[in-house]
Amino acid sequence: EYLTPLQTDKRLLKWLGLLERTALEAEALQAEIRLRQKEAEDAPPRSRQANDAQDAIRAAYDRTRGLDVRIRTALSAARDNFGDQLDAYKEFGDALDAINPFKMFR
Repeated sequence: EYLTPLQTDKRLLKWLGLLERTALEAEALQAEIRLRQKEAEDAPPRSRQANDAQDAIRAAYDRTRGLDVRIRTALSAARDNFGDQLDAYKEFGDALDAINPFKMFR
């Protein structure tokens, strides 16, 4: 239900692009986490290799938190009909520009 506005409303295309890039990043991080988990399992307990793998897992997991925020933002734009809000902001800006006495100096 959220993808349809992102895919059909041209005003929201950059949000769709953000969602697509973020999903690809999330998939890459998921693959990295799985790889590091395997490395941690195969390493001797409490070894440097196991600790390095655990640190890499934590770092990848921390990066996924930022991706979660980006995904939620893109979906929120679709849910809240952000395209209409963008149009309203543009109309407001145009109205202010119409009464701007200093626009001749631009």
